[in-house]
Amino acid sequence: MPGIELTITWSGGEERFFTGLQPEFGLGYADFEMSLDASYALQVARIGAPVMGIRAPSCPGTGGTSYLGGLELTFQEP
Repeated sequence: MPGIELTITWSGGEERFFTGLQPEFGLGYADFEMSLDASYALQVARIGAPVMGIRAPSCPGTGGTSYLGGLELTFQEP
């Protein structure tokens, strides 16, 4: 669903963003760039309990390097 407010918090910060701003990825799509060294909590529309302990994965690259991976979280109405 587009227009859903998401609130993400981490130690020392908070940001609000919305679904649907990139409809080419889907009306319910939203993105947020995480840091590798932080743990996040995400709450949908300020209702219900936040999802705690979200961390960006470190993925193995070529030649012994690594890169910041991504996560896909799916929420459904109860």
